[in-house]
Amino acid sequence: MIRFFRRIRQKLLTENQFSKYLLYAIGEIVLVVIGILIALQINNWYQQHLERELEEDYYCQFLEDVNQDLIQLNEQVQYTQDRLHHANKLLGLLQIGDGDFEEILEHTKGAVSKTDAIITPNMNAFEDLKSSGNLRLITDKNIKKQLTEYYAYEQGLLNVINSNAISITTRFKEKADRINNGWVYLIESQNGFDSTLVSVEKLKALSVSNEEITLKHMNDALAYIASNSRNLEHLKSLESNIFLMKATLETRCTGKN
Repeated sequence: MIRFFRRIRQKLLTENQFSKYLLYAIGEIVLVVIGILIALQINNWYQQHLERELEEDYYCQFLEDVNQDLIQLNEQVQYTQDRLHHANKLLGLLQIGDGDFEEILEHTKGAVSKTDAIITPNMNAFEDLKSSGNLRLITDKNIKKQLTEYYAYEQGLLNVINSNAISITTRFKEKADRINNGWVYLIESQNGFDSTLVSVEKLKALSVSNEEITLKHMNDALAYIASNSRNLEHLKSLESNIFLMKATLETRCTGKN
């Protein structure tokens, strides 16, 4: 092809047809420019195609993170419901004066169980997007805004939920008076004391009356019920937020559903 055009140029110059040669040269330049523009357009199209694939991949990563959040949330809902059940069972036993100390303390421990199993939001894809400078790849401004608001809302609400859960454990561990809350009777019933080393009677002498012990446990049960019921409300709100984000991302993660 190059030789063909070269022969044409040489023929025009040899025949001294300068005007035709000039037109030919202009035409050749135009063809070269058109070729360059076409190549650039193809390159731009290919680059945009790669970016759209990467954008969709990010949407799928976001969706995976949100699904992991949902798994954690479902576990936390179950833990919270279990604690709430034990707290209500505890308060019910105390109200009717039914159940021995062993049963009461069993439900007390159940009311504060798994409070250390806090939710940690999954932000791997979002952090990668920001740190890599690829935030521009998210072309849908509404989704970009929704993602930002989702993580801000999630983090804020989880701080409250985790704080409430920790407060339950703190109340149990730091404020619990083992002697005046009936632990002496529980340990005795489980044959936990070595009578050659410990005077159980002296420990009992330090204990308050059963009525006072009951009031202490009722106060604790009320606190456990309040904290866990608040957390259930927060978890339901968080669940709604997760499902909204999940539904949006599922429409964009089309290749991996």
